[in-house]
Amino acid sequence: MISGHPITLTPRTFALLEGLRQQLDPGQDILRVMLSRKLEAATIVFAPEIDPQVATLNSRVRFRIGAGSADERVLVWGADGKLRDATLPISVPRGLALLGMQAGRSAAIPTVGGEVEHVVLEAVLDQPEAARSAGATAPIVQPASRASGAVVTSLSTARMRRGAILDRTACGDDPGPSAA
Repeated sequence: MISGHPITLTPRTFALLEGLRQQLDPGQDILRVMLSRKLEAATIVFAPEIDPQVATLNSRVRFRIGAGSADERVLVWGADGKLRDATLPISVPRGLALLGMQAGRSAAIPTVGGEVEHVVLEAVLDQPEAARSAGATAPIVQPASRASGAVVTSLSTARMRRGAILDRTACGDDPGPSAA
């Protein structure tokens, strides 16, 4: 991928791309090179702070290839045969090129035939991070994964909580097993 434009990723997306790079088969050289360049050039931004005009996972985008007509798709992690015409997996060169790109930018993608095609991100029509941030009344840090129940907190807050728990048990506030 030939690009001098900034790439912006969330920490979760960066980690997913790292994992994808490690899982690629040896015959997927184009994707491996694109992934490496994207990861090296990426700026990592927490989800609530990402620019709404940056294409993220699950963003609905409008793009075109070269001078072709515009197409709208949702950038997704994996391919879903049922929604093939509505989604664009990031595991294919076009999807990967759009991920982290800002609206109005373009990238050159090498093809299997040795040629180059240009993908232009015309607009980010819907971005999940922007929708979440618009609904928030106060700045918050989103959990890394809602499904896992993980909570993101600062190291100092975690230490204070741990210290408070240790202080209570040292002071005899812990009733111990006899309370059961």
